[in-house]
Amino acid sequence: MACGEQSRDDIVVYLQRLFQGGLARDGSFVWSGLVSASNGLYPEEVYDDIKHAYDDELIEPGFIGLDDIDETLQRGKERVLDALYHNQRYSLITGTITEMEWWACFHPEGHVVPHMHPVAPAVVKQAQHKAKDKRKRKLAKAARRRNRR
Repeated sequence: MACGEQSRDDIVVYLQRLFQGGLARDGSFVWSGLVSASNGLYPEEVYDDIKHAYDDELIEPGFIGLDDIDETLQRGKERVLDALYHNQRYSLITGTITEMEWWACFHPEGHVVPHMHPVAPAVVKQAQHKAKDKRKRKLAKAARRRNRR
């Protein structure tokens, strides 16, 4: 959907089929992935199915919580879908070699890929800072969940 290959409506219908009998109702990581994928597409149509999956304890604890789903719904459909369309993570791979040629395993130690530009140290530090902040927020969120019990 994010790449324009499928309509949101078609994907939501498919997700509904999975929730409503398309998957065995036994706990597996697939259920957590299904909820996560639904959340990324704005889960209003499958919200009751998601709640039912939580009630049946099909979702991996700590992977995604019902509060995450509620937060997505509070953000609004337009904002959620706009973020999805602008997320580079969801671009299609059009050239396997181009996607993987920078991997260290394909180069002798110390060899630099000629057309690759080294990342500026400031950019690396900024990315590390963002990752650290994200971990802190995740830990704080988990602590709040534990404290509610």
